[in-house]
Amino acid sequence: LIRIIKKDMVFYRQSSGGVTFSGGEPLTQPEFLKAVIEGCQELGIHAAIETCGFFSWESAEDTVRLADFVLFDIKHMDDRTHQAITGVANQRILDNAKKIAALDIPMVVRIPVIPSINDSKENIKATARFVRDHLPDALGIEMLPYHRFGLSKYNALGLDYKLHHIDPPDDTRMEMLRGLITD
Repeated sequence: LIRIIKKDMVFYRQSSGGVTFSGGEPLTQPEFLKAVIEGCQELGIHAAIETCGFFSWESAEDTVRLADFVLFDIKHMDDRTHQAITGVANQRILDNAKKIAALDIPMVVRIPVIPSINDSKENIKATARFVRDHLPDALGIEMLPYHRFGLSKYNALGLDYKLHHIDPPDDTRMEMLRGLITD
């Protein structure tokens, strides 16, 4: 993987950019990710991790500490709702967000906004309060509007796309929700 990344060295130098590791969840493979990030560091390439936060802190802490930047997705603050929409509780996720914040790694919290799933005013405000109270040095909150870009992949794999009935939020709705995080 480092050989492939190395092919774009000119791009990284010209743009002052780097590599973002996303997934799935890249921190479910902490040893591999750690080795790749160390390889990036040897080359002077910035390394970011995009995470949903559902990983074992004990297994991944050393890897997280190597990151130059973290993009941390929070899907829902209410544990019962989080379990219903993702299949897992959110306590580990919220705890991992706090632990990353304590490492002083630059972090942006992101909310993937899915209409009728997590776009209630209450959830957006609760997320903003969590960030304010527990991640005070976070660089901000980004709201990512739901899209259907993955639909063709699901179809190609013969999988059921459970959100096919949901329309992406319009710009007006997104602006209103963004306003809630600054109130």
